[in-house]
Amino acid sequence: MNKWLLKVIMAFSSLYERLGADVDQLRTILETKLIMDDRRPLASFNKHQRNKEVKNSSTTLVILSLLFGLVTLVSFMAPDYLFGFSLYFVMFTSLLCMTLISDFSSVLIDVKDNFIILPKPVNSRTILLSRLLHIGIHLAKMVIPMSLPGLVYIAIAVGPWGGLVLALVLFLATGLCIFMINALYLLILKLASAERFKDIISNVQVVFSVFIFALFYLGPRMMGNIKLTGADLLAKRYAYIIPQLWLSSLWNTLVYPHEQPRVVWIMGLIGLVTPFLGVWLVIRYLAPGFDKKLGSLGAGSAPPQKEVSPGVGTGKPGRKPIYQFLSGWINKGSAEESGFEVSWLISGRSRDFRMRVYPSFAYVPIYFFYWVFNQKGSLSEKWGSLPQTQMYVLLIYLSSFAMVTAITNVMYSDRYKAAWIFFAAPTKVPGEVLSGAIKAMLVKYFIPFYLAVSALAIYIWGSSVIMDLVLGLVNVILFGYIMGFIYLKRMPFSAPATVDAGSGRFFRGMVILAVPGTIGFGHYAIRHWLPATSPVMWIFLVLSLALVWMVYSKYREMPWEKLEQ
Repeated sequence: MNKWLLKVIMAFSSLYERLGADVDQLRTILETKLIMDDRRPLASFNKHQRNKEVKNSSTTLVILSLLFGLVTLVSFMAPDYLFGFSLYFVMFTSLLCMTLISDFSSVLIDVKDNFIILPKPVNSRTILLSRLLHIGIHLAKMVIPMSLPGLVYIAIAVGPWGGLVLALVLFLATGLCIFMINALYLLILKLASAERFKDIISNVQVVFSVFIFALFYLGPRMMGNIKLTGADLLAKRYAYIIPQLWLSSLWNTLVYPHEQPRVVWIMGLIGLVTPFLGVWLVIRYLAPGFDKKLGSLGAGSAPPQKEVSPGVGTGKPGRKPIYQFLSGWINKGSAEESGFEVSWLISGRSRDFRMRVYPSFAYVPIYFFYWVFNQKGSLSEKWGSLPQTQMYVLLIYLSSFAMVTAITNVMYSDRYKAAWIFFAAPTKVPGEVLSGAIKAMLVKYFIPFYLAVSALAIYIWGSSVIMDLVLGLVNVILFGYIMGFIYLKRMPFSAPATVDAGSGRFFRGMVILAVPGTIGFGHYAIRHWLPATSPVMWIFLVLSLALVWMVYSKYREMPWEKLEQ
């Protein structure tokens, strides 16, 4: 695909030469950039592609964009084109903007190539043109597949003129998205530091990965429960400020000019002018100094103030941070406290850790509602029948997925070489450090999340499930230590993220996944036959607590010989 795109782009070599670019150098730069694009994991699939070589990211991006385009066709179920195209452009621009922020950020703000190209005898026009053409190619990979289903549908349903006008409006919609994303980037770069900017982008990537997951899991199920009905958008004055309505008005005025009121003509004109006005605003007011800011992204910056050791220079001597207070309260010995505190701090500062772990907290409710939508009846009937079911047991043990992700990723880091300190310290057994790391993941991530899950369960099923929630919490903690005993045999953040899992680790992963299912099935069976007030529930709670203590104590005694290298 990239070879074909490169041939199309280089077909205009004479034009590039007249613009002052060196054609041979331009071809080499673009070819290298496209090869690197194929090897760069997409942000929305980053955690899935991390442990294997990536070869065809461009093909994946095209297929994914085409699937997005197919999803947007649901908007044409609306009874009129003004409402239908407004919904279509809302979906199109939302998907495109989120994709641009997550994956396109690596193209727009990537300045690493400057360290290679600038020292070479390459003129500035060739560099600028290569960057613009690279951005254009990346956009084409997303916009063309995403637009194709809608263009084909309208060309058949309305006619060739309707499809041609839609192509024009989609071009303007793409320009509007580029304006909004560029304006957002430039505004953030003017107001925030380079490190803060990277944090914002990584957070958006997390949101996007969750959005894609929810779209493909819940989207098809929800479509069966949603009926699009007509809406008089023109009667709602607040809708006049929505850019997607301007684009819809433009299509309607060009295809059906004699059927539109004056307000639609005015909004259509606004939709035509706004993308060009946006480009002028970016160039005139926001772009100055942008290259200098981009340079700071590549050169790095001083650590932000929050990276200073807690308690130093805070103006509150003698008052411990919350993680140190918790560490001294729940840990046994200095080694376990060290594992707890290091894991707590690094997990909050590592962008890679956040991108791998944070989406799992959103996956739990998505999985749960996926099972809810699988029930018979309308959406309101499914929700109303939940209190008569025992699906809270499913919700309890689904929450272990978030804990699994946190614990399995606590060993990985892009700065894993700094973990030499664990091996240099006079630690008797590494199990104490690892136990502290597991406690940090439980206290910092899982327990707050479980409290939110418990609040939802009590809201739906009432106070009668409190005993189940307590038993479930103990069982999931037990599962966490079993998982650590089987899987977590590396010091915290001591392994590269690309470490090979191997068949043995894969088999252990399958065994681990079977543990919460078995425990959950046993819990469901108990509750199916016994009420929550039964003394048997207390017996199982005491047994689970005893097992937690036994596994925890055994794990703390793990010797150095058991660690994986």
